[in-house]
Amino acid sequence: MRQGFTLAAAAAAAALCLTVGVSTAPTPTAAQASVEIVLNPDADTYLGDSNSRDDSDKLLTGWVYAARPREHRAYLRFPLDPELHPPAGLLRARLMLYPVERPDTSTLLAVFSVRPMMEPLIAGRKATNWFLSGGEPVDRQLSKDALDWKTWEVTDMVRAMLERPEQAYGFEISGKEPQDDTRWAFVSSEGGGEPYPDGHQPQLSMMFAADAFPSPTSDATRTPKPTVTPSATTTPEATPTPSPTATPTRTPAVMVTPTPGPAYVPYAAARF
Repeated sequence: MRQGFTLAAAAAAAALCLTVGVSTAPTPTAAQASVEIVLNPDADTYLGDSNSRDDSDKLLTGWVYAARPREHRAYLRFPLDPELHPPAGLLRARLMLYPVERPDTSTLLAVFSVRPMMEPLIAGRKATNWFLSGGEPVDRQLSKDALDWKTWEVTDMVRAMLERPEQAYGFEISGKEPQDDTRWAFVSSEGGGEPYPDGHQPQLSMMFAADAFPSPTSDATRTPKPTVTPSATTTPEATPTPSPTATPTRTPAVMVTPTPGPAYVPYAAARF
């Protein structure tokens, strides 16, 4: 089947049939803030008539009698991710299928069961080599007169898959009693036109408590770190360096040696 899914937070239409199985999960109250996430399958198929139908626009499931009784079973896998879908916050989960047409049966009501798959969904499997399933089933009594969404409460199954994602193989939908002689054809991920919310592809509708998700901090609400604007640096005026005071150089006095004249000899000394 086509690989792909749609993730949306919106209200999905869910027409409920009579409930046989009861989930133990808490029911969201009107005052409790919640978030709905709806997934389309990333893989689905059905087995029957000794053929695998991995590319069909229908999912056949249930029993039909012609020359002999023949059984069909449908399988769906959804892209569950515990990081995006916190198991502790899960309030409710519903598997929803939309009929292609009313079943050709004389029985007004027939019970159909949903069980968790116990092995991976792979292409090419053939009936009656059914995929292994187990656990406590969730049963629904479906009326062929109501051509609308068929819904199974699978909260406990989904929570277990989210808590053990390595074992989140998917769901099996099968008829409960062969004598019901009822086979439904549901829209597959190949059919129904657009995915959720416009089309009729299979849906896994999950309701989570709003406080189970971390509150993102946007750039608009984040307190900005203070930006330190450096003060303008004022370059001080250069202090003029005083020119060194010139020490006047004293010009030495010129010693004038007088030219000797004739010596004066006193007269008295000359006499001796």
